[in-house]
Amino acid sequence: MAAGCAFAVAMAFVLSPSACLLTVSLDGLADGELPVDAGVGGGGGTGGTSGCKVGFADCNTDSVCETNIASDKLNCGTCNHSCQGSTCTGGRCDPVLLASGNSPVALAQDDTYIYWADKGTSDIKRYRKDNSGQVDPLATGQANPTDIAVDDTNVYWSLASGTVTSTTKVPGGVPKNLATQQSPLAIALDGTSIYWVNGTSGSVEKAPKAGGTKTTLASGVMGPSDIAVGGSDVYFIAFGESKLKKVSTSGGTPTDVATGLHNPLSIVLDGTYIYLAEQGTDAESFADGAISRITRATVNKEVLAPMQGAPHSVAVAPKSDYAYWGLFNNQIVMAVQLPPAGQAAPSAVSIATELAGSAISVLADDKAVYWISGANIVKVAR
Repeated sequence: MAAGCAFAVAMAFVLSPSACLLTVSLDGLADGELPVDAGVGGGGGTGGTSGCKVGFADCNTDSVCETNIASDKLNCGTCNHSCQGSTCTGGRCDPVLLASGNSPVALAQDDTYIYWADKGTSDIKRYRKDNSGQVDPLATGQANPTDIAVDDTNVYWSLASGTVTSTTKVPGGVPKNLATQQSPLAIALDGTSIYWVNGTSGSVEKAPKAGGTKTTLASGVMGPSDIAVGGSDVYFIAFGESKLKKVSTSGGTPTDVATGLHNPLSIVLDGTYIYLAEQGTDAESFADGAISRITRATVNKEVLAPMQGAPHSVAVAPKSDYAYWGLFNNQIVMAVQLPPAGQAAPSAVSIATELAGSAISVLADDKAVYWISGANIVKVAR
């Protein structure tokens, strides 16, 4: 299924007892019955087959509108869109709980697992994306974790108490301190090194993944808050300067990528763009919060979703077809379809609302979107 079919209409989902469901009206007709003016695409924007009434589709191509795409979990919103074990309400897949923690603060992923760092229990864990098996502890006694990342063999995390650490991605590994710092915050990886921003000293650092001498790439950064690596450049947010900056992976003088930002919090890269979540500057409404993208080659900024109240993190699916983010103050996960360069993006839509807590550390792959909500690790099918 094309990911765009899953988000054509904003609908609400249930993650807490107080949440409400929104459903598609079927106009009092019997299942599959065609109204007099039938002929538009089934689902009225939720997918289906031409000639089927709203909410139904011919998913087995037998010329009968037999599939209720408003509630069929294997054909939710459009034919062949599976909810991956969840239910389908109003043509939208409902979010599903993957795991519960105490106070998870950051997520990472590979093709099979979601990994997280839990501040409440001081440990590092993983769980299968397909919601099978059991939660695997990977490291314990890891006080005050702040971020987490993975590569093909290891999981890496930073501790506000002073270290950057790694262990194997499979249970039974022994944690190894890669570097000691005053306050390592966000981390990022490339093929050979781990990079991080140090909140206390305002610096950008790197060290070999295998361990060894750390290198300071930049210093005097005011309020560093996030970091990403692309090619030979390290991108980082200087929150206290309202800037996005970059420095070479070998060090040197940092340069400004974007200035005059509205409390930037989160960045993520694909091959062409830097995606940026700006919290906004109004202490109550954060009305000038936004999701933007900046071309890595020409540093041209495009606003994808304006007036987003306090977006906390941003993620981009591997196909670079959608961007996702959580609204910290409103317990909502949002999505926007990414347009071709120079074209306006369509309006952003909510894919999950009334969550049990603010949505943070949003991730996406080709099948689903993942996030932390309160003490829970949650996913919803794309």
